[in-house]
Amino acid sequence: MKTQIRRMLAIAFLIISAAAAKADFLFTFTGSGVLGIGTLQGIDLGVNSGTGFDQWLITGGSGVFFNGSDATPITLISDSDYPNSMVSPSGTFVFDNLANPTAPTGLILDPDGLLFAFGSLELNLCGDGNVGPGNDQWADNSGNAGNGTFTFSQENSVVPEPETLWLMGTGLVGIAALLSRKTSWLIHLRQSVKTRI
Repeated sequence: MKTQIRRMLAIAFLIISAAAAKADFLFTFTGSGVLGIGTLQGIDLGVNSGTGFDQWLITGGSGVFFNGSDATPITLISDSDYPNSMVSPSGTFVFDNLANPTAPTGLILDPDGLLFAFGSLELNLCGDGNVGPGNDQWADNSGNAGNGTFTFSQENSVVPEPETLWLMGTGLVGIAALLSRKTSWLIHLRQSVKTRI
């Protein structure tokens, strides 16, 4: 019984101590003759004081990118040097995998943008710093490039907000306390029954 109580307390601790909200996003990139679609996973870094928009570190993602001739699977290349920008494995791009999902179209991606493995190539999706459709850019490291529009929509929240976590965690702690009291009460009852017999 004590093992069960310890497990419940450990679960409660993990739930209470969950630090960052995580989410899945759907993305599209549309441009003249190109189309990219997929999902991205990220961690909320809070409001960027420079832009005033929520900033997310994109930690994973995959999809398909059609460059006008071929539809090729893409997979996000992680930025292992966060919070600094990083040079791509080919040396062609600088990327930071940061996004601002609440920003207007054109400002969702910053100029360093997101980097994907694109078949045997690299694909960089980035913003040019101007508001409005058509102000995002794509480029691969074979010299193909163009403008387009990157859109972002939140798919689902993987981790609930902190208040919900706190409520659930304290509830589990309360249940563990009740089980502990119930266990000690049963032990006391068994001992008193044995002494009477």
